[in-house]
Amino acid sequence: MSVSTLLDGIEKGRIVLPAIQRDFVWNADRIEKLFDSLFRGYPIGVVLLWDTTEAIQYRTFDAKHRRGARADYRVNDGETVQLVLDGQQRLTSLYIALRGSLDGRKLHFDVLSGRSSDDASEEKFSFRFMTSNEAKARNAQARGDNDDEAVPAHYVALTDFSGQSAPGKALRKELDQAFNLGDEDEERLIENLRLPLAIMTDRRGLLQEQVIDEGLTKDDASRKTVFDILEIFMRINTQGINLTRSDLILSMLRLHWPDATDALPKFIEDVNSKSSIKIDSDFVIRCIFSVAGLGTRLDIGLLRKEKNVEKVKAAYDKTTAAIRSAIDFAQDECRLGSVKLLNGLNSLVPVVHYLAEKKKPIVANSERADLRRAIYLIAFSGVLTKHSDSRPGGLIREALGGLPAQFPYDRVARYVKAKTRIEGADNQLFGNHVPLALALVQGKTDGKTLYARNVAETDHIFPRARHGDDPLIDDIGNLWFLPQHVNRSKTDAKPKTYLADVDDATLEAALIDREDLKKRFPTFVKARRRKMIAALQERTGISSL
Repeated sequence: MSVSTLLDGIEKGRIVLPAIQRDFVWNADRIEKLFDSLFRGYPIGVVLLWDTTEAIQYRTFDAKHRRGARADYRVNDGETVQLVLDGQQRLTSLYIALRGSLDGRKLHFDVLSGRSSDDASEEKFSFRFMTSNEAKARNAQARGDNDDEAVPAHYVALTDFSGQSAPGKALRKELDQAFNLGDEDEERLIENLRLPLAIMTDRRGLLQEQVIDEGLTKDDASRKTVFDILEIFMRINTQGINLTRSDLILSMLRLHWPDATDALPKFIEDVNSKSSIKIDSDFVIRCIFSVAGLGTRLDIGLLRKEKNVEKVKAAYDKTTAAIRSAIDFAQDECRLGSVKLLNGLNSLVPVVHYLAEKKKPIVANSERADLRRAIYLIAFSGVLTKHSDSRPGGLIREALGGLPAQFPYDRVARYVKAKTRIEGADNQLFGNHVPLALALVQGKTDGKTLYARNVAETDHIFPRARHGDDPLIDDIGNLWFLPQHVNRSKTDAKPKTYLADVDDATLEAALIDREDLKKRFPTFVKARRRKMIAALQERTGISSL
């Protein structure tokens, strides 16, 4: 496909820009350099198109491009169009230069340029964006320069080369008389006057195109889906980084809500700079969707409807306020200092939803205990860790439906029992999330540790090297947090030996009885497990389900 054919497709609305494409950002200098490369015969890249009839929002190219102008979007009504997935900046540059203008200025070509230079990096062909009057003034100045060392120059708008009255013999004669051109200059002028048309129609290899699904019928099963295309687009435009669905959603949101691309990252950065619970875009989008009444699935298709985008925008402020409040509560009231202890950020989605539905996202004194119990129960059970798309929404529908006046812990407990088959506040529950169990028993928050060798590691009190075949080896009764430098130096020593120099207060805080270390392995584990479960019931407020 020639450059001219591509531009014809753009002009007739067959080649268009999907809503996920960013704005045109190239400046005049970059476009001018692109044309220097093109006129030198250098390849300028590949354009990737998608041939489709899908009902996708798109915008057409604007030949008379102006910075900051708002684009008009439309939805494809079943016509075959080709969406630009890669190469938008180059295509827009070509279209502006050869068929239009940039901020009211056309790209002009100095038809007397193209002189050879020892430095290939230097500009060879001269291009400048100018108004018609600016070009006339520049050309007049060049003709009036009587300096013998002056280099002749004459600028012609590239748009003039696409019509039937393209510059030809008359201009050659005019410039020959004005500058008294030598043979070399005249030959270069002749070549330059035919070069624009040759580039547009003949030199097909300079800009290559690849068309996805070209020639396939509308109902061909091998056609790519919208989600395939979004993934292709995002991977290409981020140099292969594997992005989350929330990033794709943000690309869709920017169509109707340009501020989203700045607001969300700034919010996440602000929260993470102040909190040890680090949030991400998946979590924030999931919460916003939930509060907007769209469920908790990260479903890109929902944003095809403008009314859903409006719901998301309307939910943004109260959701972000609720996220801040939920994180404060998890850190201050539950002593949870990391996403790991929460058993994933999904554990907070129902909390955010509940707080966002209140007039103010504040936890009332009368519901603090129930909300604290619910967060612990969700984290220990891992009920929202699997099936991360659907489970948070299911819990919200079943437990938080009807806007309860107080946080409904009992409903949450019923949902957890139904989905996990955990029946009681025993080892089945507390042993399900060992890091949280140990953190609560030993008073650790999993906050930041400045010195790497002080990082707490989960350690076997009775070493695996001696009891590795026993099913009780990984029981919570045999586990505790130990600083890395101690854990990795104890090897396979017996606990009564390597713990001999640990003070009694530290052992007692971890519910380790020094006398029990002298007992048989199973006896020690079962006895300590009972102590831990009793302590966890007290510290979480969960004594039964």
